[in-house]
Amino acid sequence: MRSASALSPALGAVFLSGAAVVLGARARRCRREAERTRILGAPAPATELPVRLRAPWGLRVNSPAATALGVMTSVWAGWLLGGVPTAVAAGVGSASAFGAWRRRRARPDPVAIDRRVQEFADGVAAAVRAGQSIAQAVDFAAAEARPPLEEAAREFLAARSVGAPLQPTLARFADRTDTDESRLLALVLGIHHRAGGDVAEALEEVSSTIRHRLGLRRELRALTAQGRISGVVLGALPAGFFLILTTTSRGQMQPVLRSLPGMAMVSMGLLLDSLAFLWIRRLLRIEA
Repeated sequence: MRSASALSPALGAVFLSGAAVVLGARARRCRREAERTRILGAPAPATELPVRLRAPWGLRVNSPAATALGVMTSVWAGWLLGGVPTAVAAGVGSASAFGAWRRRRARPDPVAIDRRVQEFADGVAAAVRAGQSIAQAVDFAAAEARPPLEEAAREFLAARSVGAPLQPTLARFADRTDTDESRLLALVLGIHHRAGGDVAEALEEVSSTIRHRLGLRRELRALTAQGRISGVVLGALPAGFFLILTTTSRGQMQPVLRSLPGMAMVSMGLLLDSLAFLWIRRLLRIEA
């Protein structure tokens, strides 16, 4: 019968193969979306708003109870692997990871906001063509806004209901959504409200520009998929190897995990690995 240490290369190969399959499927999906956008000129169907994930037992994954359960599980696994030092490190690391993940989930999706701004521009243009004034058209489009633009539109309508001027209210609306597309829309509407002109045609140009930028972002994401996958693999490889080695060769790893110099070296290695992963992600971030 093979020993546990002899099984570690096989376990590592299985782990990396599974990660490669998952990341490869994600890269293929990104490339299909970019190809569809290039050929058809229309966005691929995608989930615009964050999905509330649930565990099989009905517990929401991003809830505080799920976070506490994950932290306790990490502490327990760390205790089994190396005692108090690894339990503390696992607890702190898992709590930080869950907190960062929940903050990221709480942030609005900029792509979804830009799509709603595009719909907002189309709504204003349609109302203007129907004979309404710019102020009436903007109020109409704001009343029809959908999430994640709904809250900013509600504040806009509340300000307008008490007699606030259109241009300062539009500026606050653009600051509230905090995207370049919303600022462009507010600028175009403000200029035409002061000087007049064919605002419907200008808004159609704004909508076309937003649509083009969204397609460009999808294409850039597909082109950088290989680099992002390489960053994930390179970031997960040292941590996965250390976890497998600790699981299959606990006797040899105990002196490292139960000593202060050993834990310092392991912590520094994991820290440098995390910084390298974040640096690769930063290099591949392209503003479009």
